[in-house]
Amino acid sequence: MKAPHKLPAILLAGRQTIRESASAFWAARCRPIRTYLANALITLYESPTVRSGKSSGSSQRTQQLTPQVERYGPRIKERLATVFRASWPTLPLRVEAVAYADPRGGYTTADPPLITMSSLNPEHQGVDGLEQLFHECSHLMMHTVDTALRSRAKTAGKELSRDVSHTILFYTVADTVRALIPGRVPYPDHYGVWNRGWTRYRELLGLYWQPYLEGKSTMDDAIDRLVHDL
Repeated sequence: MKAPHKLPAILLAGRQTIRESASAFWAARCRPIRTYLANALITLYESPTVRSGKSSGSSQRTQQLTPQVERYGPRIKERLATVFRASWPTLPLRVEAVAYADPRGGYTTADPPLITMSSLNPEHQGVDGLEQLFHECSHLMMHTVDTALRSRAKTAGKELSRDVSHTILFYTVADTVRALIPGRVPYPDHYGVWNRGWTRYRELLGLYWQPYLEGKSTMDDAIDRLVHDL
């Protein structure tokens, strides 16, 4: 059996330097609004563009997100960790509020953990912004789900689209926030996310993933059935 692959020490050192440099960069360039919740769950930073007079409206939206995260964040965090069978990221989780964050309005990088969201995007107002913030956080918690999907797909001789994992993420975060805020229209329904060619995924998630979310089945069973029908 071959020995596990190891990165050369110089690359490991370089990657650590990148982490440290990134932390220093954001600390110097961006003003921390505040640390949300206990244990440094999330620290939100405003870029200079957002702080400028031109983008003062977006800065106001950023400030409006604070009480929502403080009120709902601990329960959302706990629920998502349980459903995804994953721990909350242990490294400091920084969120960069910028004027523009690609056509999707936000993205997440894993090493080091960094979330970038557009605070000018109208889809990030109010509770929609709260849901999208935890959507981005969840990209760092999908390892167990993704491993299970790959394993079942390999056994079944299928090649799954990456969209399967992404729709599970959308569905789970939406369900979590809706459970906490009665009468809420989930982000994917509000903005037609399922109409991106994902209506079949939405149907199957309702059949197989929803019972798992309700404690009526296991993750393994849900993924088995989901892969079988794809």
